[in-house]
Amino acid sequence: MIIMGKKRKIVGLCIVIVSGVVLTAIIFLFSQNYYDPGNSNTPEFSLPIAPTNIYKVTGIQRFNRTLNHTGFDFKLENDTKIVAPIGGKITEINYHEMSNNLWIVDVFLRINPAWGMFIAFEPWTYTESVAIAQKTNISAYIRVGQVVAENQTLGWLLPVNGSEFPHIHWSVFQIPNNNWFVNDGDRVNPYNYCSTAAKSVMDNLCATLWPCIPC
Repeated sequence: MIIMGKKRKIVGLCIVIVSGVVLTAIIFLFSQNYYDPGNSNTPEFSLPIAPTNIYKVTGIQRFNRTLNHTGFDFKLENDTKIVAPIGGKITEINYHEMSNNLWIVDVFLRINPAWGMFIAFEPWTYTESVAIAQKTNISAYIRVGQVVAENQTLGWLLPVNGSEFPHIHWSVFQIPNNNWFVNDGDRVNPYNYCSTAAKSVMDNLCATLWPCIPC
């Protein structure tokens, strides 16, 4: 009888521990900004750079529609960890050559029916093979159709010898009439939709770094 009593106590203790773990997991899940296709709520972003890598930011170019810069650039040291600033569904990963002959890799993420964003990994290279390597790096962490959580790794901005302006370009856009279509008119300033903590980090960076082109 004593042995049975001990077993019941052990089982009861295990149930309490498991319940606590489950409850903690549930609290964690609901504290994150996850992809929710059932709502069109206005998003709130953290930063697309891992908190432990913020020190690698060496310059900022803010959103400025007058200058036709409809996004937010973070100039970075090479080999910087890039993360999802919000939960969402990966809809596209592609590399392409821009009009200035530089190669980039775009990662598109749909937040909900009304909002989307993309991050362009721009190692500042004229070599297609570097862009292919960058896409391969990203594809090791995410795939099209995958739902990612806030702060989940999207990839690393790869090192390029002699690169003058390695950076990421971050754009946020509203999706008109639930139509997955992007143009500059739909893009909004990411800063305006960031959390207070993220805005504070960006303000501090912009106060201490050059270049920092203001809004």
